[in-house]
Amino acid sequence: MAYPVDNIIPVNVIISPSGLGYANFSSAFVFADQADLASLVTFDANTFRDYSTTSEVAEDFATDSAVYHIATRYFAQIPKPPQISVWMKDPLDTGIVDTLNKAADEAWRYHQFLKLSDLTEANALAVGDWGDANSRAIWATFSAAGILDPQSDTDIMSVLKAKGNRHMFAGFKSSGQVATDPTQ
Repeated sequence: MAYPVDNIIPVNVIISPSGLGYANFSSAFVFADQADLASLVTFDANTFRDYSTTSEVAEDFATDSAVYHIATRYFAQIPKPPQISVWMKDPLDTGIVDTLNKAADEAWRYHQFLKLSDLTEANALAVGDWGDANSRAIWATFSAAGILDPQSDTDIMSVLKAKGNRHMFAGFKSSGQVATDPTQ
């Protein structure tokens, strides 16, 4: 038996995003030092600049700097993120968490990319806690050989896992791979 057309009720469904409408989850901060800059470029501490291409990053930063390497990897994603922000660290900051707080007070960026020299095993737990407290993703790469030992529960990766930080995303690259290709 057929259903009469007169009994069909037209329904309009309007789907739109709601909540966290201001959040841009493809936004990122990279943290730089004055030594990362290209020659003759000035960049005030405790400020940031937005870049939309790697060529823009190369105008301000040396192409062999960690900042340039991070930006190159970031823009290689598909789909390509619209921009990356670089925060110039203050050498007088008491630590990387102090720097992260200053950047977070200035602008909301979801991803936080730290250079290998900035994220050490000694401060990784504090940085992971900061990421959880501020709902920001921290991307980390570690190279300690002890990480590969499945029996170890004292290496930084095991400690981070046991702690349960939800916004710390850590990976492993051997120190040989990093020495061969510093963009890692």
